Amino acid sequence: MFILVRRINGETEILTKSNSDLAKTFPDSQSAEAFAQKLNASIQPGKQWTVETAKEAVAE
Repeated sequence: MFILVRRINGETEILTKSNSDLAKTFPDSQSAEAFAQKLNASIQPGKQWTVETAKEAVAE
């Protein structure tokens, strides 16, 4: 499972499902990367989303 994460001013933010506190998960890195590219197309460079495995984000 993969998730989208961004770190801003030392804070880690995980992309969540609409109207939920649950992380939006992706079954494979390719679909997560494609979604991140769509989101990042209109976001400032310092606030862009990156793909991580769900386990990596929980460990931090």
